[in-house]
Amino acid sequence: MEAIYQVDAFWDPDSAVWVATSEDVPGLATEADTIEILSQKLRNIIPELLRLNHVIAVDYTGAIVFQLTSHRQASLVTLPTVSFKTSWTAKGILVEFEPIILP
Repeated sequence: MEAIYQVDAFWDPDSAVWVATSEDVPGLATEADTIEILSQKLRNIIPELLRLNHVIAVDYTGAIVFQLTSHRQASLVTLPTVSFKTSWTAKGILVEFEPIILP
């Protein structure tokens, strides 16, 4: 049975890129703008790193299988609640109208 190399990817919001690393592929650390581009890069990088680190033979021609697991955390934006302060005179005439943003 052939090995399945585990690769983890996470979204770096500060750099706005996907970052991939792996404990199974020595030296793997790469990034890309999209998960699709990252996956394509991994198809080229993983075999090269496995050969360079003598995990597979330099002349290996078989399949190399990797499993890419991605993680992305998102925050929901909570919009403020708006209330209105009104004042009325005894005759029902609007005297004051002021929006108030509640926490």
